[in-house]
Amino acid sequence: MSRYDHAGALYDLVSLEPFLYRRPRRRLMELLGPMPGGTVVDVGCGTGLNFPGLRQLVGAGGTVVGIDSSENMLAAARRRVRRARLDGVRIIRGDAADLLGVLPTDGVDVDTVDAVVAAFVLSLLPDDAPFWSAVDELAARRPRRVAMCDVGPPLDAAAPLRPLLRLLGRLGGADPDRQPWDVLIARAGDARHEIVLGGHVHLAVGSVGDR
Repeated sequence: MSRYDHAGALYDLVSLEPFLYRRPRRRLMELLGPMPGGTVVDVGCGTGLNFPGLRQLVGAGGTVVGIDSSENMLAAARRRVRRARLDGVRIIRGDAADLLGVLPTDGVDVDTVDAVVAAFVLSLLPDDAPFWSAVDELAARRPRRVAMCDVGPPLDAAAPLRPLLRLLGRLGGADPDRQPWDVLIARAGDARHEIVLGGHVHLAVGSVGDR
């Protein structure tokens, strides 16, 4: 995800977040649902766009842990936390594919993690298999909630919008054919899957290990 190393504060603007992706993020929070006092790990947290919504879900006694490999993106995330006065948010620099290796380096007990969120990140990874292996290892100890949204082929979008949506995916480095929601659906018996923006965005939430 080296193309994001220099994005930082500009990411929220150039990504068209307010116009295209804010509503899917909010819907993802709704599908994940409240987890008072819980711990949620935001993998590939970027500039912290999920932090406010996740803080509401876990409440005053909960914790949000953001992980990203780009220091510039994390610097923007820290500014967001300060401006919004978000308590209970921990930010860690690390590889999203090495979830179980990164968390202990900052003193986070992996057994306390209740949910893992991956918003618009899995299709950017060269290989998302290590991420799912980490999820499986977590779920082998006890069930964990997993919430993800990512880009796909906008086959059902209005014809004039399709080229723009495909271009946005390419510029962001996403692989629209990765379809990580299928991986989650295969792992979670209670998975919910929703499609928005004509297939450009897919959301999936479910409990892994609860079978």
